[in-house]
Amino acid sequence: MVGRSALLKAFVLWMWTFFLFTGVAAGVEEASTGEEKGISSHFGHDVADSNRDGGNPSVSVGMGSSQDAFQAASNLTNVWNPLVERLASDGFDRDELRDLFSQPQVIFDRSPMVSKMDALYQAKLLSEIVRPIQKRLVELGYRPGPPDGVMGAETRRAIMAFQHVHGLAVDGKPAEDLLRRLEDERRQAPPNIEALDLPVQVTPMVYESVLQPERIGEARDFLTRNKDILSMVHKEYGVSPKVAVSLLALETRVGKYLGEKDALTTLSSMAMCTDFREIEPFLENQEIKVGLRAWLQKRCRQKADWAYEELKALLRYAKNNQLSLIGLPGSSYGAIGICQFMPTNALEYGVDGDGDGKVDLFEVEDALPSMGNFMRHHGWRKGISERKALYHYNHSTIYVNTILALADQL
Repeated sequence: MVGRSALLKAFVLWMWTFFLFTGVAAGVEEASTGEEKGISSHFGHDVADSNRDGGNPSVSVGMGSSQDAFQAASNLTNVWNPLVERLASDGFDRDELRDLFSQPQVIFDRSPMVSKMDALYQAKLLSEIVRPIQKRLVELGYRPGPPDGVMGAETRRAIMAFQHVHGLAVDGKPAEDLLRRLEDERRQAPPNIEALDLPVQVTPMVYESVLQPERIGEARDFLTRNKDILSMVHKEYGVSPKVAVSLLALETRVGKYLGEKDALTTLSSMAMCTDFREIEPFLENQEIKVGLRAWLQKRCRQKADWAYEELKALLRYAKNNQLSLIGLPGSSYGAIGICQFMPTNALEYGVDGDGDGKVDLFEVEDALPSMGNFMRHHGWRKGISERKALYHYNHSTIYVNTILALADQL
């Protein structure tokens, strides 16, 4: 005859199993709505994070304090375990990883990869229309520059010239109807195309928001407070104090804004998003153009692999410098510190400026020399290669223009 205690144990085990499976089913159902609050997805398996709403109170029946351990184990097993195993195979300590990824703050977030893929897709769509427009403009003699798919000043002016000659609205913008008109056109450009009286295109050459009085005041105050370390950076690495401060002012408002994301969860989540099919439902434009799906899958995997390498660097950087990864702030794609280094750059160019045995990019004494070291290694030479070195920091002409414009006002 089965004893009462055995029946009780069987009942508790049944209740555990029941709530486990019904909880997972609820997570899958909620994931289908497209909401990302606490929903974790990898290889097609969606799991509701019980920390999202304080946990399912039913699970705690008869288990007491074991609920937290159950949640942590569930989070690791269902979400992060593939990443943990991949990192372990690359030499990282499995037990340390399990402890790290079991922390309730480490929650899967697909939004960084969604944002990245959306940006890449929009850029690709623009390139897909710009390149044939450029080719046709070349054939018709409008001189748009090389047909590289990039909307530069030459291409914009060539479009405007074509629009002007043919009585179209002159806006210099690439579009499908413009391409159709170009394909149908047989007349060559007039010989005096360079002399055409075209409207002046007003394009933002700097980030005006960075050149506002409040931002300039922040930069000037930082320049005054840190003149000694800035002088050392100037002497050691050649980067002028005003340019150094302007760069930090643009990146993080001289340390006042270090990012709203958690660097660990950002890079870990992106590293998990290897399959574009898991990202596609969350894109802003879900109507994927025919022929681009394979390209998107390739780019998604490339970005996931890039994030994985940055994640490994982040783990090494934190361990080398005794920094906690829990709550470590970062940019939208995992850049860290006052100087906003990606972790691979933190490892390669980070400098222990204050001699305490650590490279803490959240401290001015380390962040400024690290930035100077990066600039020197990327060709900084006053008056010769400064624009090139700044461009390495961020591949944007407007970015470089803004830094130099702000430096002129300090």
